[in-house]
Amino acid sequence: MKHSLVNIIEQSIPRLLTLLDRNPYGDTSGLFDRDFWHFKTSDFSSASFQMGVGILAKLYCSDTFYSKNKILINFIQKAISSTDKIQHKDGTFDEWYPGERGWAGPTGYVLSSFCETFQLIGKDLEPSIRDKLLAIIRKSAISLTRISEAHTLTNHIAMAWLALVQAKHILNSNDFDLHIYKLKNSILENFHQDEGWSLEYDGADPGYQSGTLCFISKGLRLISDPELETVALKSLKFISHFAYPDGSVGGAIGSRHTITFFISGLFFWRSSPLGRSLCDHLELGLKTSNVVLPLDLDDHYFVYRLNDFLDSLLILNSIQESPVREPLPFEVKNSFFFKKAGMFVFSNENIYLVSSLSRGGVIMVWDLNKGEKVVNDSGVLIKHGNLYYSSLWQGKYSITEIEGGFEISGYLQKISVRKFNVISQILFRIVTQLFCFHIRSAEFVKNIIRRLLIVYKNDSRSFFKRSIWISGNQLTILTSVSCIKKADEIFVGGEFWTRYVPQSRHFIRNQLNQNFIPQKISISNLNISQRSDFEIFNTKDSTLTSCRQFIE
Repeated sequence: MKHSLVNIIEQSIPRLLTLLDRNPYGDTSGLFDRDFWHFKTSDFSSASFQMGVGILAKLYCSDTFYSKNKILINFIQKAISSTDKIQHKDGTFDEWYPGERGWAGPTGYVLSSFCETFQLIGKDLEPSIRDKLLAIIRKSAISLTRISEAHTLTNHIAMAWLALVQAKHILNSNDFDLHIYKLKNSILENFHQDEGWSLEYDGADPGYQSGTLCFISKGLRLISDPELETVALKSLKFISHFAYPDGSVGGAIGSRHTITFFISGLFFWRSSPLGRSLCDHLELGLKTSNVVLPLDLDDHYFVYRLNDFLDSLLILNSIQESPVREPLPFEVKNSFFFKKAGMFVFSNENIYLVSSLSRGGVIMVWDLNKGEKVVNDSGVLIKHGNLYYSSLWQGKYSITEIEGGFEISGYLQKISVRKFNVISQILFRIVTQLFCFHIRSAEFVKNIIRRLLIVYKNDSRSFFKRSIWISGNQLTILTSVSCIKKADEIFVGGEFWTRYVPQSRHFIRNQLNQNFIPQKISISNLNISQRSDFEIFNTKDSTLTSCRQFIE
């Protein structure tokens, strides 16, 4: 019987090949960015799409309909030539805008994909294309040693480490050894050994932790490193707490809002009892439609996701499954407080609960008897004019343990909601053309963009407090907000998102639950000096049965 991954991949390949300019003529032949070469809605070709080269190489070597199809070799050779044209002289690539000269994304990703291409089908390429591929690999690897990132994204560090390990293997060179060593130390420095998570901007994110797990695991197939193997195994344990009874994963509890796992990292460890359990969990997610599939995504991240799924299929055939499985955290009575991450996990015979206290007390609860999510509460969202404020942020909140639970308090954070208009788009392009001519200046500009769009932080003068506690089978969530000025709208509970992350805000089936829509509170009589209180409570077998909303 075919594994479900085979069907998912085979259904996705026609879309990948539709993204590719397969014409034998023209400057865009071999590019996978259809918005650029076909629709003309972009003025540059995003290099991240060229990861399609590695996908085609893996397909050529896979046990699928596309195996050993020589036409794929022709497509790959065209794509290698086109990638050579869009690579900067310093070896970097652009992903989101011209002159970006990205580090791990996209340069590390493209380099890793091209190293895998060389390893898989290098011998099948024409000599001139083979030489061009090696030149792209060398220039990209050198560029990764010249820059880094101001904001800590450990999965990016792990990707750069992996790409250089692969380049060292392909080029049979020791030129990158020192930087490989430095990147490894950076991974270790940003990893919390006692809890099993790495820093992603300003906190833990299970989805991107699975990315770090994936990249380290790939590298460990080329080199032996006991310290990084320990990081991988502890990462596996950490993310297992965020694999949920309905087959979904992650969510707003993470610093980057991700609801995906890099599944190939799970398959690398399927020979371990916990790795096998997480692979089984993936099957549950596929059955319940609570796993994000490649075809569910926009073109940009479709390529990333398809590459990860295809890696998983190749691993499936090379790594033996463990004969036993380790129960996942939701399958056993469990209570654990990841103190440094600010995350709390609880389960008994009736419910599974996860809460990110460091993100303002976001909380999700599953009814284990039904296997359904019954509480999906992202916290508080307030509108003042054109400005929005929320408790859902990686803030420096006060977290206090109380009997049966926790109390979280702090100031609501201003949410950055930015978009381009004609003037700002023109100015942005002028800035990138004037200042992104060099790898260092390009990184300076990118750090400014990150600060404005992602890690921007601004306390409001509105104060919130959330108390969450469990008594027997009763879960109580008490939320209060003190507004310094009259709010136009107040929402409490339900699912919403506050941080801009490109690989987030994806849709899965359980988001259609009516109870998970943020509840708008009537504030027609709310004065500046008044306080608003919201109480949500459970009374029967940990299933949400009633909800009270009131204003004092």
